Amino acid sequence: MPEYPAVALAAGAGGHAGLRFVVGPRGDVETIGPSPLVPEMEGPFADEFRGSAEAAVGAWKFEPAVLLRTEEGNDLDGDGKPDYRRATSMELVPVYLDIRFDFEIVHGRGSVRASGAAAP
Repeated sequence: MPEYPAVALAAGAGGHAGLRFVVGPRGDVETIGPSPLVPEMEGPFADEFRGSAEAAVGAWKFEPAVLLRTEEGNDLDGDGKPDYRRATSMELVPVYLDIRFDFEIVHGRGSVRASGAAAP
Protein backbone atom coordinates (compact mmCIF):
# COMPACT_ATOMS: atom_id res chain seq x y z
CA MET A 1 0.00 0.00 0.00
CA PRO A 2 1.11 3.59 -0.50
CA GLU A 3 2.76 5.41 2.38
CA TYR A 4 0.88 8.33 3.83
CA PRO A 5 2.82 11.45 2.81
CA ALA A 6 4.46 12.85 5.96
CA VAL A 7 3.82 16.46 4.98
CA ALA A 8 0.08 15.78 4.50
CA LEU A 9 -0.11 13.85 7.77
CA ALA A 10 1.59 16.67 9.67
CA ALA A 11 -0.93 19.11 8.18
CA GLY A 12 -3.87 16.85 9.06
CA ALA A 13 -4.83 16.58 5.40
CA GLY A 14 -6.60 13.71 3.68
CA GLY A 15 -7.16 13.06 0.03
CA HIS A 16 -7.27 10.52 -2.75
CA ALA A 17 -5.51 9.38 -5.90
CA GLY A 18 -6.98 7.43 -8.80
CA LEU A 19 -4.64 5.46 -11.03
CA ARG A 20 -4.95 3.41 -14.19
CA PHE A 21 -2.02 1.10 -14.77
CA VAL A 22 -1.11 -1.57 -17.27
CA VAL A 23 0.12 -4.97 -16.15
CA GLY A 24 2.26 -6.46 -18.88
CA PRO A 25 2.58 -10.07 -20.02
CA ARG A 26 5.31 -10.73 -17.45
CA GLY A 27 3.23 -9.45 -14.53
CA ASP A 28 5.12 -6.16 -14.12
CA VAL A 29 3.45 -2.76 -14.01
CA GLU A 30 4.41 -1.17 -17.34
CA THR A 31 2.64 2.20 -17.32
CA ILE A 32 0.88 4.31 -14.69
CA GLY A 33 -1.40 7.27 -15.29
CA PRO A 34 -4.51 8.97 -13.95
CA SER A 35 -7.70 6.92 -13.90
CA PRO A 36 -10.46 8.38 -16.06
CA LEU A 37 -12.92 6.91 -13.53
CA VAL A 38 -11.71 8.94 -10.53
CA PRO A 39 -11.93 12.74 -10.43
CA GLU A 40 -8.52 14.36 -10.10
CA MET A 41 -7.85 15.69 -6.61
CA GLU A 42 -6.97 19.35 -6.35
CA GLY A 43 -5.27 20.99 -3.44
CA PRO A 44 -1.93 21.47 -1.77
CA PHE A 45 -1.15 17.75 -1.28
CA ALA A 46 -2.56 16.27 -4.49
CA ASP A 47 0.92 15.66 -5.94
CA GLU A 48 2.12 13.97 -2.75
CA PHE A 49 -0.86 11.58 -2.60
CA ARG A 50 -0.53 10.71 -6.27
CA GLY A 51 3.25 10.28 -6.03
CA SER A 52 2.90 7.94 -3.07
CA ALA A 53 0.28 5.87 -4.90
CA GLU A 54 2.39 5.69 -8.08
CA ALA A 55 5.49 4.60 -6.13
CA ALA A 56 3.58 1.77 -4.45
CA VAL A 57 1.84 0.54 -7.62
CA GLY A 58 5.10 0.67 -9.58
CA ALA A 59 6.59 -1.92 -7.21
CA TRP A 60 3.65 -4.35 -7.41
CA LYS A 61 3.93 -7.72 -9.19
CA PHE A 62 1.02 -9.68 -10.66
CA GLU A 63 0.30 -13.05 -12.16
CA PRO A 64 0.13 -12.40 -15.90
CA ALA A 65 -3.28 -12.40 -17.56
CA VAL A 66 -3.86 -15.33 -19.89
CA LEU A 67 -6.04 -15.37 -22.99
CA LEU A 68 -7.10 -18.97 -23.56
CA ARG A 69 -8.58 -19.93 -26.92
CA THR A 70 -10.72 -23.05 -27.07
CA GLU A 71 -12.68 -25.12 -29.53
CA GLU A 72 -15.62 -27.41 -29.04
CA GLY A 73 -14.92 -31.09 -28.60
CA ASN A 74 -16.90 -34.12 -29.76
CA ASP A 75 -20.50 -35.06 -28.97
CA LEU A 76 -19.85 -38.27 -27.08
CA ASP A 77 -23.36 -38.88 -25.78
CA GLY A 78 -25.24 -38.12 -29.01
CA ASP A 79 -27.33 -35.23 -27.68
CA GLY A 80 -26.24 -32.89 -30.48
CA LYS A 81 -24.04 -30.75 -28.21
CA PRO A 82 -20.29 -30.92 -27.67
CA ASP A 83 -19.42 -32.57 -24.37
CA TYR A 84 -16.25 -30.58 -23.70
CA ARG A 85 -14.04 -27.74 -24.86
CA ARG A 86 -10.37 -28.15 -25.65
CA ALA A 87 -7.69 -25.49 -25.29
CA THR A 88 -6.04 -24.68 -28.61
CA SER A 89 -3.73 -21.83 -27.59
CA MET A 90 -2.71 -19.71 -24.64
CA GLU A 91 -1.31 -16.18 -24.79
CA LEU A 92 -0.05 -13.89 -22.03
CA VAL A 93 -1.65 -10.48 -22.55
CA PRO A 94 -1.44 -7.00 -20.98
CA VAL A 95 -4.42 -5.74 -18.96
CA TYR A 96 -5.23 -2.45 -17.29
CA LEU A 97 -6.64 -1.82 -13.83
CA ASP A 98 -8.17 1.24 -12.19
CA ILE A 99 -7.70 1.72 -8.44
CA ARG A 100 -8.70 4.53 -6.10
CA PHE A 101 -6.58 5.14 -3.01
CA ASP A 102 -8.19 7.06 -0.14
CA PHE A 103 -5.84 8.69 2.36
CA GLU A 104 -7.51 9.39 5.71
CA ILE A 105 -6.42 10.26 9.20
CA VAL A 106 -7.97 7.84 11.69
CA HIS A 107 -7.30 8.29 15.42
CA GLY A 108 -4.36 10.54 14.60
CA ARG A 109 -2.71 8.06 12.25
CA GLY A 110 -2.52 7.98 8.48
CA SER A 111 -4.61 5.25 6.87
CA VAL A 112 -4.75 4.27 3.19
CA ARG A 113 -7.55 2.22 1.63
CA ALA A 114 -7.70 0.94 -1.92
CA SER A 115 -10.78 0.10 -3.94
CA GLY A 116 -11.57 -0.68 -7.53
CA ALA A 117 -12.54 2.50 -9.31
CA ALA A 118 -16.05 2.60 -10.70
CA ALA A 119 -17.53 4.85 -13.33
CA PRO A 120 -19.46 7.76 -11.76
